[in-house]
Amino acid sequence: MSDQANKIDPLRLIAAMVDGDRCVDADGAAVLLGLWSRNGEPNVRKVTDELAHRPDFPKRNPVTRTWRKSELLEWDAEQRRANRAA
Repeated sequence: MSDQANKIDPLRLIAAMVDGDRCVDADGAAVLLGLWSRNGEPNVRKVTDELAHRPDFPKRNPVTRTWRKSELLEWDAEQRRANRAA
């Protein structure tokens, strides 16, 4: 894989942090949910390989392969509430 393919697109990451309901890709979802790998990059594999397969995780748009930011934030809030209650 080329170095170009491995680089993170900063515009996609900024979109994850901007106010308003936007669509975010796996990089943006990882940033939004605070998932970072050991090397300091967004943990995309955690999103795509683990979270996306959970039945309670928001479904992504199959055409654009993105998630609605509001749905991710709602899911994250529900997880935090559940963890506090446990």
